[in-house]
Amino acid sequence: MKRTVRILIALIISALLFPLHIKADNTEYVRDEYGLLTQSEVEELNAYAAEVADKYNCGVYVRVFNDMGSYSSIEYFAESVYKEEDLGLGTEKTGVMLILSMSGRDYDIVAYGDNAHFAFTDYAKSQMADAVVSDMSNGDFYSAFKTFIDIADEDLEALANGEPVDTWIPDEQYEPDPEAQAAAKRSMRYGITGISAPIISLLTCLGMKSKNKTAHIAHEANQYIPKNGIRLTANHDHFLYRNQTIQHINRDRDSGGGGHFGGTTVNSGGFSHHSGKF
Repeated sequence: MKRTVRILIALIISALLFPLHIKADNTEYVRDEYGLLTQSEVEELNAYAAEVADKYNCGVYVRVFNDMGSYSSIEYFAESVYKEEDLGLGTEKTGVMLILSMSGRDYDIVAYGDNAHFAFTDYAKSQMADAVVSDMSNGDFYSAFKTFIDIADEDLEALANGEPVDTWIPDEQYEPDPEAQAAAKRSMRYGITGISAPIISLLTCLGMKSKNKTAHIAHEANQYIPKNGIRLTANHDHFLYRNQTIQHINRDRDSGGGGHFGGTTVNSGGFSHHSGKF
């Protein structure tokens, strides 16, 4: 009896000192904070999305919000929601989400995880958007969200069958991605700026020094803080630009001919997007 009590006490102490952090996948697949859907419609769509997600181990989500808060773009907002709500299934947190911000009528189809990128290519997401935007514009949001889940099911099935939805681009029709060209131009511009900026800064500082010989630089930061102190009420990370890569899909084309499949544009945060207005 005493031995049993000692074992129980040891187990309790162990649980307190080394708690198990078991985190289940987020299974709230459909959430409408704006009130576009009835509760029964939310439940029906949630059950359907859960069925698709369980079948392919890829989360399928719909999120509707009043606005984007302080975020400057629907893409940044979508990524924030995906990460903060811990969406996605499996170790790679694989999933696809349709997210709406009603104040500006913005939408984004965002995917995360390798399997999601292979299933929901740039072409596949554009096809998905074409299928849902007209219903959303007409106010038939239930049909739009059901169509989104329908197509997600079809695209994931196509991937499972080894034929992901994508577009074939013959070599003679291929043109460099305009976004990639723009990124290259930005990189060149940043490089030129990086070389010239130190020279301009040096000349500016020398000019200021010659005009302000009596000015002194404080050596402690508290000399720049107001007497009543400061209060930080918010903290946001804002990125000037992101690197993007294309995940090409390599598979044989039965009809032959030179070319390639379009693939998926994935940013440095691991997300791919297709966004717009409805």
